[in-house]
Amino acid sequence: MVKWIGGVLALVGLSLMTSGLVSALIDLAAFLLLLFVVARRAMKRKAESAENTFLDDVSGAEVKSKERIDIAP
Repeated sequence: MVKWIGGVLALVGLSLMTSGLVSALIDLAAFLLLLFVVARRAMKRKAESAENTFLDDVSGAEVKSKERIDIAP
């Protein structure tokens, strides 16, 4: 995470030293970098919560199946 913030700060600093179209493009790159980091973190959290929900469902099914008597040879 620190690398990404450092990259954004470097881009903004570089943008301050330039002007015109180059400055605008560097600002756009910094904004897109921030957007990418936030989206990646949101997708990671969503995947973790879905995985935890799945694991809770599976463990609940195992508890139910252990309550039954297994008569298989």
